Amino acid sequence: MPDPVLQPERVLWLHVLAQAVIDAASKRREIKKEIREWVDTEDFEYICGAAGVDEILISALIHRLLRDRNRKRAFHHAMRFRFSVRSFIELHTGSIDKDRAIDK
Repeated sequence: MPDPVLQPERVLWLHVLAQAVIDAASKRREIKKEIREWVDTEDFEYICGAAGVDEILISALIHRLLRDRNRKRAFHHAMRFRFSVRSFIELHTGSIDKDRAIDK
């Protein structure tokens, strides 16, 4: 049964945070620099709140990935987080892509 509390805006912000985690594991320095700077902003705090996640935990994960010199391991952890977000959304909405669910 879909969760009426999981609003589309929350889903959007969860996807934004999942992408930030993936970006933290990037090999591109400019992307990592942007993520490092973004995590310490009010914007990041707002997005964590809107997504309903603990800002401190997400920040710690992002900083750990930014420091990890083993790119393969960092990417693996980032993707595990991404798939966890996806599973959470699917569990609470019934589908990751509502348009596809309607077509079925």
